[in-house]
Amino acid sequence: MSGSSFWKDRFWGIFDNLAAAAILTVVLIPFLVPMVLFVIHWLTNVPYEIVLKYVLLLLSALALLLAILGVCESGSSEEMSCKHYGIQVLSPQDRDHVGPSFTVRGTYKRRPPDGSIRLFKIDISDQYWPVDTKISYDDAQKGWEGQVLLPDASGTRVDLRIAIVGEAGNVLCEYFERVGESGHKYGIRTLTPDVQECGRAVVVV
Repeated sequence: MSGSSFWKDRFWGIFDNLAAAAILTVVLIPFLVPMVLFVIHWLTNVPYEIVLKYVLLLLSALALLLAILGVCESGSSEEMSCKHYGIQVLSPQDRDHVGPSFTVRGTYKRRPPDGSIRLFKIDISDQYWPVDTKISYDDAQKGWEGQVLLPDASGTRVDLRIAIVGEAGNVLCEYFERVGESGHKYGIRTLTPDVQECGRAVVVV
């Protein structure tokens, strides 16, 4: 993801959180502010006007802090998710006859980082086998696609999963692919937590 897109997402995230905080503040102010003003004035004998000014300043600072903290938290939990990037899978669909060479394609709302969309084959033991597919992006059409080659699966049904993968998941897949040059007996039984499935299809090769 480009730097400008990253900060644009962060800006709108803060804006959304500020809007929510503002609504909450407007709802609570009629109940909280008079009570806070009375208590502070009763304890300190400071004039109401001065107390009101500092209470409103404190509430504004608190709303801003909550908005920023909300963006930081969502950035860590939603950054690598299908929902965050709006990823949709258009093809293939279930029971499609695709042949040993076919194209997988879909759309997105926010462009995900390069290398973050990956394909997996699922075997009868529910183990994951990364499929070596390079995904390209069309920023004008908000689309992505990749060419898939499955020459060894001709005439069989293949359970495909399309997922968005974070840093840890990519390291695992790259290691598996490197070791795979000498052959694998077993697939990946458990993926890392930053791998989230965006779509699936059982296709006929």
